[in-house]
This record gives sequence, C-alpha cells and structure tokens, in this order.
Amino acid sequence: MSGPRGLRARVAGQPVPGVPGVVLVPGLGLPGYLRRLVPLLAAWTRVTVLDVPGFGRPGPLVCAPTVPAMAATVAEWLRSRPGPVLLAGHSTGAQAALRAAVEVPAPLAGLVLVGPTFAPGCRTVPGLLRAVPGSYARDAPSQVPYALPDLARARARLVPMVLSAMADRPEELVPRVGVPLVAAAGAGDRFCPRPWLEQLAALAPRGRAATLPGSHNVPYTHAGSVAALLREVTAPSAPR
Repeated sequence: MSGPRGLRARVAGQPVPGVPGVVLVPGLGLPGYLRRLVPLLAAWTRVTVLDVPGFGRPGPLVCAPTVPAMAATVAEWLRSRPGPVLLAGHSTGAQAALRAAVEVPAPLAGLVLVGPTFAPGCRTVPGLLRAVPGSYARDAPSQVPYALPDLARARARLVPMVLSAMADRPEELVPRVGVPLVAAAGAGDRFCPRPWLEQLAALAPRGRAATLPGSHNVPYTHAGSVAALLREVTAPSAPR
C-alpha cells in the first residue's frame, strides 16, 4: 500500500522486533525543530517525521494548512502501514495526531500528545496573545535557525493553521481514543497548562498526564525528556 501522494517523511533508525516505531507530527508543520529529538529516538527504534502540510521542503503542499487536512493526511499514511507504531504529535501536530488516531486506530500502539493546543482560554486572539510570552519563556533561542527555513516557506499560510487549531476541540475527540494516551507538556507551557492536561487525560479511556521541564517547545529544548517519555510508553518492549 502507498501513502498520500507527495507526502515527504524523514526516516531514521532501524526497526527493532517487538518495539513499535515512532511517528512524529510536528507543530505548525515545521519539522526542522525536531532534529534534536530524532536521533535520540533512532537509537532504539525506527522514527518517521511526517512533513505535513509540507513546509519542510520546497515544493507544493501535500494538504491544506489546517488541522483537519493534516489529520486526514496522517490517517491516510497510517492506513498504508501495518504497524504497530507509537504516534506522537506536538502542539498543532498533537491535534492532527489525535484526529488521525480516532480515524485510524488499528496500527497504533499508543498516542502521545506533547503540548496539545489549545486550552480553552487560548481559543480567542486576546487569550492566545496573553499565553504567548509564558509559553515560550523557557525555550532556547538556538532553535530559531532550525525553524527559519520552514517558516520562510510557510509564511502567511500559518494563519489558517492557527485559526483551525483555535477552532478545534480536542476534548471532544479524546474519549474516542482506543489506545493508551499520554498528554504531556512543559511545566511553563501556557498553551496547555497542567489542569488542561489532566482534563484531557481523564477523558481518555486509558489516559494519563505528564509534566516535562521547560515550556512549549520541549521537543527541542528538552529533547531528552521527550525521548525518555516516548521510550517509557513503549515499555516493557523497548530495550534498556
């Protein structure tokens, strides 16, 4: 089976018998900032970063820059894979991963939502702007050069993505997730504070919340903590 036409993916590491591969969906469609996380995961399993909607490289987008369109593309890709895989998304990528997991649960070993956006208080423009300073306060400036090429390709197309994320209601989908779910975020993340994580986790049939160091962009600033969490979710099958 083949996946969505035009979908590009970065693959690292090798499949390990008995260990699910990890599939990552980046936030805002900007895969560059995941470069610290990928090699940590590739040390113990195969990891795939899906470039949706396609800002990671020059060329046409694989789908519209909205959360529902990204989710449909991820779901189509999942249908083409036998699994099992651990699906993990960050920020708006977590929203897309959640929708895809509800649509195509069969190949999934679990679902991890890192910094899932947006808590109800951030679903208006004033609320979102109030949350921005705190959400990035503990993020390292060194990530900026890695994100700039993706941002240059995205430009104004980030606007419909953010608007679609603000209109999304993850809490309505979490109860339909049939696989183990972890909702995690940095302790300083104002887009998804601890009460929001606990609410999401409590709604899942098999859910739990986890707090990580840092603020919103923990896959870059605290890649080791995110990698350890993903490895823990695959336990006891992951090698130690």
